[in-house]
Amino acid sequence: MNCISIGRGRGQAFSIDAIFAATMLMLMFSITFTAAESAVASARLEATMVDRLLLASAVSEALVKNRNEVEPLLGAAYYNNEKKRVEPNLLDAALLERVGARDVGGRVVVGLYTRTRHEPGKKYFFRMSGNVCLSMERFVVVRGVVDEKVVLGVEVCEK
Repeated sequence: MNCISIGRGRGQAFSIDAIFAATMLMLMFSITFTAAESAVASARLEATMVDRLLLASAVSEALVKNRNEVEPLLGAAYYNNEKKRVEPNLLDAALLERVGARDVGGRVVVGLYTRTRHEPGKKYFFRMSGNVCLSMERFVVVRGVVDEKVVLGVEVCEK
């Protein structure tokens, strides 16, 4: 009988060790998968921020390098009749007045503003949005408004 009880004790101790090892292994897998899920969520958030930044950059680039009288958000550069070309980084104030919000593939261009060193500036349009927004700014000259460089800001938000 003593032999059987000793055998049971060793079997139970081995079972407890195996259960403890399996529990630790499952806990390590759980922590690893949670960390991986957190890293993926962080990368997804960063990718959407980069996407908004690229859209704001593209809109501001198009705004200062092109001229589109039908849709001024796609180009509001000043057209010089003497040179027969648009002047990059020189914006037409009349076209800026006609700019409005625009949906672009899940994102919305909700704001366009200028500001100087001395003044808070002018909002050409600004539609309030409760979603996450990002602003891109660059230096330009607005013809007919000021003769010095101003900061042009383009505001892009999630839909």
